[in-house]
Amino acid sequence: MTVNELVNECPVCRRRRESESEFCSLHSRAMKNIIEAREKWCLAFGQELARPEYFERLLRLEATGTAVKDVIIYLQRKPDGGE
Repeated sequence: MTVNELVNECPVCRRRRESESEFCSLHSRAMKNIIEAREKWCLAFGQELARPEYFERLLRLEATGTAVKDVIIYLQRKPDGGE
């Protein structure tokens, strides 16, 4: 596999990534959902929810989809923890 091929792959599933995203279409949408839902959670709880805590809450929820969980796990494994 060439470096160019790796650059064009989603780091979560190795599908072809979208041109304007780090992820494939599935995981790009999951990331968008993670970001949008965090804003709603913060409003609902009336406080800022730290990203690590938010990720842990999402991972514990049975209703959280596999693609979202996969993106969270990927982000947590990054050196910056997905910040």
